[in-house]
Amino acid sequence: MSAVILLGWLAAAIMLSAMGIYHVTSGDMPTIQYGILLPILIGAPLTGGFFGKFYIFKAALESKLVWLAALGLLNSAVAAYYYLRILVVMYMQEPGEAALEVQPLPLGLKAALIAPAAGILILGIFPAVLLEFAIRSATST
Repeated sequence: MSAVILLGWLAAAIMLSAMGIYHVTSGDMPTIQYGILLPILIGAPLTGGFFGKFYIFKAALESKLVWLAALGLLNSAVAAYYYLRILVVMYMQEPGEAALEVQPLPLGLKAALIAPAAGILILGIFPAVLLEFAIRSATST
């Protein structure tokens, strides 16, 4: 799931930087993409990112690797600062002239943004398929 999240995030970032736009308006597709993906990467509660981090930290604490869990929490806090900073710049600052002159996205770019978002929603709504595959893979060795 993390690969799908990062793929979607990078697709939106690459598209915006190629267009020379570093601030978009709140109704643009890349902004919606960021609004979906960044809370997951931060690990906000009730997202896949939260549960992923929770189980990793739980496993580290059960293995008595407290230093590793503390390092992971520190890393998550630093990452949250950077991710939240992106959202602040995108939503809480006035857009520049380049953002006001944005052309509609071509179909290929829309597909590149919609595919990862759809994958995230499908894996979030139906996680059993992925979990069963992981369990079968782990027990087959």
